[in-house]
Parts: sequence; C-alpha cells; structure tokens
Amino acid sequence: MKAIRISDVPEQEVTGGIFTGTVRIRSLVNEATGSKDLSIAIVHFPKGVRNVFHSHSSDQVLYILEGKGIVATEKEKVTAVPGMVFLIRLEKTIGTEPRMTATSPTYL
Repeated sequence: MKAIRISDVPEQEVTGGIFTGTVRIRSLVNEATGSKDLSIAIVHFPKGVRNVFHSHSSDQVLYILEGKGIVATEKEKVTAVPGMVFLIRLEKTIGTEPRMTATSPTYL
C-alpha cells in the first residue's frame, strides 16, 4: 500500500501538447509512484484554457472538483460542475478511439 498526501505532490505547469494554454497538474498516481495500470492527476484549467480533442488508451474518469466548464466528445457536450463524474469509455471502432475535450474546470 502507498499513501499519498495531495499537498505533498508538487504542482507543475504544463503548456502545449493537448492544452491550448497553461494548466496546473498534480500527478498523484502513475508509473513513478509504482502504478502499472492507473494514472490519477488533478488538472486545473484557468478560464479560457481547454484541451484539444484527444484520445486515451484506456477508460478515463473525470471528477469535477471546482469551477464550471464543458466536457465533450465528438458526439456530445455536457456542462460540468463540481460533484459531477464523467466516464469516457474506450470503445474502439474500426481502429479509432473516442476523443474528448474539456475546458475550464478543475478535475481529478
């Protein structure tokens, strides 16, 4: 077992890649902490910053901690508010993966 105190995990600023501006990320669980199959991070999107449509190689769960924004796939768009959880399933169809985008909220 590994206990991780969120406040002990450094926050990093990330710009570029899938983000249209600079976001703050705390990577809580990943390969560096000993996980082989799970990644958990807190991502804070400042107002106006979003990510571009992108895909993951596994299911993704977003838990909205604060703020208001949009979580969207190519097929639907939902207003995200604190307390909401989103499950974006990996449903490969003819070699493609679902793609999603998010804007403005802080999510886990």
